[in-house]
Amino acid sequence: MRRLILPVLSLCLSAQEPALNLSLSRVRIHPHQAWITREATWNFRSPGSQRIRLTDLPPGLSLEDIRVQAEGIPGLRLGNIGITQEEARTEPDAGTKALQTEIQTLTRGQEELVQKLGALDEAMAAITNLKPDSGATPTGQVPDPKAAVDLARAIQARSEAILAQAEDLRKEQAVVQARLGALSASLFKKESLAKRNKSVISVELDSPAAGEARIQVLSRTGAARWRPTYEVRLGEKGLELLCYASIGQATGEDWKNVGLEISNAEPERAIHAPIPPPPVKLLYNAPEVAAMGSIEGRVTDRSGHPLAGVAVIASSDAIKPRTRSATTDRNGVFRLQLLPLGDYRLQATRAGYPSSMSFARVLSAQPVSIGIQLMPSAGGATVEVVASTPAVDHSVTNTAIVLGGSAVSNNYALEETPAHYEESGELSLAWSLAGKRDIPSDSQARRILLAQSIAEANLQLRALPRSSSEVFLVAPLRSQPGYPWFPGTPTTVFRNGEQLGQVALPRLQPGERTLFSFGPVPGIRVQRQRTEATVALARNGKSRQWTLREKVILFNDLDHEVDIQVQEPSIRSASDRVRVEVLPEATPAQEIEGDLVWHVKVPSHGQARIEEAWRILGPTTGSVPEVVALGLPTSD
Repeated sequence: MRRLILPVLSLCLSAQEPALNLSLSRVRIHPHQAWITREATWNFRSPGSQRIRLTDLPPGLSLEDIRVQAEGIPGLRLGNIGITQEEARTEPDAGTKALQTEIQTLTRGQEELVQKLGALDEAMAAITNLKPDSGATPTGQVPDPKAAVDLARAIQARSEAILAQAEDLRKEQAVVQARLGALSASLFKKESLAKRNKSVISVELDSPAAGEARIQVLSRTGAARWRPTYEVRLGEKGLELLCYASIGQATGEDWKNVGLEISNAEPERAIHAPIPPPPVKLLYNAPEVAAMGSIEGRVTDRSGHPLAGVAVIASSDAIKPRTRSATTDRNGVFRLQLLPLGDYRLQATRAGYPSSMSFARVLSAQPVSIGIQLMPSAGGATVEVVASTPAVDHSVTNTAIVLGGSAVSNNYALEETPAHYEESGELSLAWSLAGKRDIPSDSQARRILLAQSIAEANLQLRALPRSSSEVFLVAPLRSQPGYPWFPGTPTTVFRNGEQLGQVALPRLQPGERTLFSFGPVPGIRVQRQRTEATVALARNGKSRQWTLREKVILFNDLDHEVDIQVQEPSIRSASDRVRVEVLPEATPAQEIEGDLVWHVKVPSHGQARIEEAWRILGPTTGSVPEVVALGLPTSD
């Protein structure tokens, strides 16, 4: 008897709980999952406790997959929470009834087609039995040959007509069958959604006063994801960088008129999903006690000797103020402590040396070690971090070179600048897309413009003589603060609407630049010639001496002068046993991050030359990697 009373009592209590239908309002999409926000309101007419059933939720939810929040009344308290699975008892909607009606009509039409095809088969069998007989009849009379020919022709014509009718009917039958298959699949999906179980959340609210309470439920799903894509376009507008979010979902319900948030975090299963409390931009406050890390390292000169008095400045959005600094001791050692977790840009400066840029990522309390090397200043040269990945296409036509220019336009499809929030111990970003969106549940990716940046094209000509005989048209692009930047993402490069190829987006800090190549420029080429490559015993008799002389010739077949930046790796020693010297007759060059850079003006229909001359001193025996890499002789 007790077993019977308890279920009945449970049903009675459940029936007394008011039910609220949640409306889908917002979706935050991560790279491999999504958090769906649903909302409802409950009006407390007087202080007290109320248990409410929240319905219209996806099936299979567990407590680990949901987050519940109640607000709107000061002192409102959220009590016990429970989840049950209930069978949905949904009546067929108008769409389902229309599908059923059309399927019945097509089914009757298919049966009629089968009957018509059967009648044609019987007619064909009857005609096949009518065979003209050229022999004598039973009476001994010979049939008229002309009549036999006419009969054969009539049979042939009737057979062809029946076959043509049958072919038309079979085509019509194939169309009907295909339509029936598509309608049956749609009906099955609708009926499955109508019959499947749904999750019901039971929450207890305790309000100290009358008023309206807003209830939010966040549920997690692994059937939605997004990925970034980029396009870099060189055209009449200038240099345009477009960032798209490619979104797809197969949750079984269409997202209609919802707000979308894009997050670059990949949260673990047990994290607390942050709930954005509008209009506060900080989506989630990190705990007061947060993990701190440190960066330590050593600064040396070109020969490896420690440098004292070097100022090392760390900058990051993770710290306030945005910079921390330290100075190296007599051993060249520096320490930056009590740093929040995140990415840091390190700038090392000292009089007589150009600034050096480095990057470090603090992921835990374990110290991060880094080594920094400063090169002596050459003619006041400054160091600038530049990444270049040429996209080669020989079909590109000539374009005039335009120098100068700066960023002129930024257009973000966002409601606000990206907000920082703490998720699973990792500082990440979220972007809120402006406006409402519809994302149907069909697993098909839909591309949404996330951000757009337009800058005046500051075009340059870049030659890489050690790797190519062509001269490339390149344009620098700087990363903008707040712009969605996902390193390693394939980026499609266009020039005047023509697709040239794909490159990977480099890792940059805000304000740094990279170079995008827009193909070789016809009419300009570069040639390298080796004029001397010898080896001899040095005067001291204790080392070998290699001499390498090369010249780089730039040819310009265009009708105007061009300014070309020639860049190639510098020859550098990898050990103390090898010394590399630049001979006086070499054309002066800047050394930037280990590369030699020349700025050369080449006249119209003319040429220009760069002389390179090196002396390499190494041991008398054994292999010298620098010499082997250059293809120099090992003995005279």
